[in-house]
Order: sequence, then structure tokens, then C-alpha cells
Amino acid sequence: MQKQCLLLLAATIGLFSCGQNSNKKNGDSSNVATESIALATDPYFSKHLKGTVADAAVTMELLKSGSKEYAGWYSYDKINQPIKIWGSVDSTGNLVLHEDDAGEVPQYFEGKVDDQGTFEGTWHGDNKSFPFHLTVTKEDSTISFAVTVAADSVLLVPSWKEKSPIGRVSATVLWPAAGADAATLNFLRDSITSLDCKQVYTDPAQYAQQYVDSFKASYVMMNDTTGLSSMISEGMGMSYNWDQQTKMLVAWNSYPYLALERFIYAFTGGAHGNHSSRYQMFDLAKKKELEVTDVFKPGFEATLGNALAKAVRTKYKLKDNEPLQSVLFENKIEPNDNFFFTNRGVLFSYAPYEIAAYANGQITLFVPFSEIKDVVNAEYLPK
Repeated sequence: MQKQCLLLLAATIGLFSCGQNSNKKNGDSSNVATESIALATDPYFSKHLKGTVADAAVTMELLKSGSKEYAGWYSYDKINQPIKIWGSVDSTGNLVLHEDDAGEVPQYFEGKVDDQGTFEGTWHGDNKSFPFHLTVTKEDSTISFAVTVAADSVLLVPSWKEKSPIGRVSATVLWPAAGADAATLNFLRDSITSLDCKQVYTDPAQYAQQYVDSFKASYVMMNDTTGLSSMISEGMGMSYNWDQQTKMLVAWNSYPYLALERFIYAFTGGAHGNHSSRYQMFDLAKKKELEVTDVFKPGFEATLGNALAKAVRTKYKLKDNEPLQSVLFENKIEPNDNFFFTNRGVLFSYAPYEIAAYANGQITLFVPFSEIKDVVNAEYLPK
């Protein structure tokens, strides 16, 4: 049950990738960012930033995937509990990054980015405000990424022109560019590109473009236009306006460990779209993509399940006598295989419908290693 919805969405997205046109060279809609520290004028980037919020040291992984679109992760260095962030540039020119799971009181960064690699301003939350100052930092312990974006649209009935339903697609992919030896970078590239296609790509633009080409072909192939004209005239044609967005982000980046997120959103008709995030956790020293059974000792499930149940109660403010079913489908929670870890704990992610209703969105739960150290293999525990 836990994996059904994540696998269903992955299967749906799979229809839009690995298509026959996967070897096609990218067109003008694809662009590759070059290495620089510019945050304001670079069209796309993935940057590692260090700095402070008030007097607390923080690290941020920030992705820019469009002229005003940003997303990423950050954490306080003493705790290293990853916090998802997303946002855009507002009408005053400030970049506003909202925190996921902030609760009833919004928490967000609001400030300016510049071409000296600085993001600074004010962090707001819990009815308090603190200054922050972050700077692009190139550390020997981190992998640097180039960013490729491909986007396009296709008319379902080209002869109808502007009256036709339309399918829109975009793909933002990361390409390991520096920060490790050639063998490690090639291992990462192969692992990234073969995740959904089981096919290795050596060109990032070609890899991004295959999402676009496959979606366009599938959009036309999978939609029967019989009676479409009358449906549109009756105001029921919106479900034919499909949308797919694929976006890769860095979630954790500290040698020897690297975590990448692949966020997917798809609307293919119906009441609403669907979304999920899939994570890849790498041990770069071993050149290995880690699975749950690599990190945890045999028989870890019960201990980790109890810790996840505690995390649910904390996150949703459930009292001891309130059942988990106040939030979840069942009165228990089990670890899945969609995870990554920092040097302080492990985060598990559950797609909408996987363990709870769609309204609860993507559920992420962080468990400190200190609570589960007896079932964690020693090499992954804090030194």
C-alpha cells in the first residue's frame, strides 16, 4: 500500500520518458548554465551557499530553474535537519523562499540576490525576524552541478490553433560538473540518467530533451479527440490541457554523501494533478547508490517504524491518546525506500495517497540518528 501511489505516478511519468526520440539533439528550447557565482543574472543554476541566520550557521542548496523560479533545501549546521524551500522573485525584486511544513505561522527568507554570489535579507517566522547572509561557497567536499532546462508545448489539434487544448512540459536536470575525480562524476551521471530510463546519457541537453520529446508524443497518442469539439463548447475541455514538470535538486551535499531529489508534477486530466519526489542517496567513496538495507541493520523495521510514528505525532501535534489515523490511512507507519540522510539523521518521504489523503501533500519525516542508533550501521552514524 505504501508504495502504490508513488509507483503509479512514476509509471505515469514513465509514459513520458525514454521515448523513441531519446537520441534527438536538443533544440533552441534547451539551455545549459555555465559555472559562475552570479545569482541574479544566471538563467539557471544549482549553488551551494553557506552563511548565517542570526548567529546560527546554515547551509543551503539552491536551484534556479527559470527567470523567477527557485527551490532547494537548507539546514542549520548544528542540527542538519533538512528543510525544503521554494519560491520566486516578487514585484519588488526580492527573492522569497518559503519553508515547507512551516505550520500555521509562515516561515520564509526574503532578500536580494546579486552577482557576487550573495543572498541576504531577513528570515521571518514564529512572529520573529532575523537577518541572514548567505554566500556561494565552493568547498572541496561538495559536488558542483551544471543545470540544463528543456521546455516546450504541443497542440492536441494543430489545425484548431489557439482553440486547441495544449500540453506543456518542462524538465530541469542536474549534471555533475566538478568536485570529484572523473570516475566518480561519470558514476553519478550514469546513475542519474539511468534512474527512469535504464539508459545512460552522456549529453545533459539530450537527457533533458528526451522528457520533452516523449511527453509531446504521448500527449497526442493518449488523447482521443472524438467529440472534443462539443466538450470544449460545453466548457469541459480543460482536462485535455496536460502539464508535466520534472525538476532535479540537491538535497544534501557533503562528501562522501550526496542526496538528489527528483520532483515530478503531472496533470493528465481529472480533478487535480499529482506530484511526488524520489530521492537518490549516494556514497561517493564507494561509488554506490545506497538502499535502506545498506544504511540500517537487519530487523530495523520495528524500531524505525516507532521513530517515524513519533515524528508524525510531533509534526501534526497529536496527543499520546490520539491515533495516527487522525492523519494517516492506518494506525501505523512503516519505512519505505524513498529516503536520504544527513550527518545527523534520516528523512523519509511519502507521496500523496501513499500513507495519507491527497490534502496532506507530500509527507516528509525526519528521524535523528540519536533515536535509532541501535539499528543504524556504524559507518553512517555521526563521528
